[in-house]
Amino acid sequence: MKLIYTLALLLITQFTFGQTKLLSTEAITKEESKVKHAFERYLKKPKNGKRTRILAELYNESVRKHTDRLEVLSKTPSDGLTDWEGIVNEITALKYLRDMTHGFTISGLNTSSENLTAKEDSLRKKGSRVLYKRSKKILEKDGQAYYTYADAFTLLNRSVALDSTFDDGKNLLKKVIAEGKKTVSFAPVGFDNQGNYIEWSTDHASVSSDYIIGKLIHDLSIQNIGAELLDHPAPAREDWTVEMQWVALNISPAREVQRRYEREKTEKTGDNEKKIKATVVYRDTHHNISGTLSVTFKDARSEETLVSKTFTGTSFLTNTTATFSGDRNALTYQDMQAIEKSYQTYKFTSPELVKRMYTEQIHPQILRTLGHYLNWNIDLGSLETSLP
Repeated sequence: MKLIYTLALLLITQFTFGQTKLLSTEAITKEESKVKHAFERYLKKPKNGKRTRILAELYNESVRKHTDRLEVLSKTPSDGLTDWEGIVNEITALKYLRDMTHGFTISGLNTSSENLTAKEDSLRKKGSRVLYKRSKKILEKDGQAYYTYADAFTLLNRSVALDSTFDDGKNLLKKVIAEGKKTVSFAPVGFDNQGNYIEWSTDHASVSSDYIIGKLIHDLSIQNIGAELLDHPAPAREDWTVEMQWVALNISPAREVQRRYEREKTEKTGDNEKKIKATVVYRDTHHNISGTLSVTFKDARSEETLVSKTFTGTSFLTNTTATFSGDRNALTYQDMQAIEKSYQTYKFTSPELVKRMYTEQIHPQILRTLGHYLNWNIDLGSLETSLP
């Protein structure tokens, strides 16, 4: 039994929970790479009419795009949740474009004399204060609700990212992190055996239990703020518990398809030629697996259920192996790769199929549903791109 992760005081300026990120200069430069490239070509031959025209077209198109976006984002949405980061990103992009061509008189460029720096500073301060007030309102209104500190953290983190000089925001953020920390334990994953895949164990723990809990704790521990995650029950310490149970698992019978190929090559040894042959057999084993996993998120002291949800998933999995007979030298490069890989591939057993289906189908759903409350700083976008 061990402590998996402890809370660290970490202020992250780029965050993800259904929210726009503040873009770095590098990101904006990449987005405007076509304009930048056209400008660099123009600088080499500033009197070239074609290069000037191409630069003007790309520049003006990009300015139009950011101006239109800014106009849309600046209108207060019906839910009142202004995308302050999006607004700042558009202004920053417009500043980048104007600064790029500053000091050059280029025919056809639609440039503005508006003080974009002052506009950005003003909007950063305004957005920072609005988000700060919203976080205070949540803390005052929702008290000890399970989502209170996670939601307040998200708003305050945005506030500080917009204006790092706003001391009230920074101080409240530190307070929220210190006061909101929870110790969360994961109980072993159980099973109900309502499908055709049957499990038996003396402790009623699924054979996939360690894998599922380990996978969740690993992904939830990345830059974790807000929780101390334990891979075992700890009644004396835990604030919240996560209980999971396989309601049903169904695995179809294996379906195998064989593909046989005859290979033939001519080998030269000096003046002599010799034909060599080999037979390679590819075997594709197909399985369909579906599962239903119930997840219950509880307050350990009151035993109140905070979140209860059932997740389902279906995976269509194929495992390809290859064997050969005859002369190895007659095989193709692809044959050799497939044969070598056959020794390295995972066992196509039922427990491995369960793990694969869980990882591909159910794991992302759990992260999207509970991730924000078990790691206020979770970056779902980054995690999902790393999944199979």
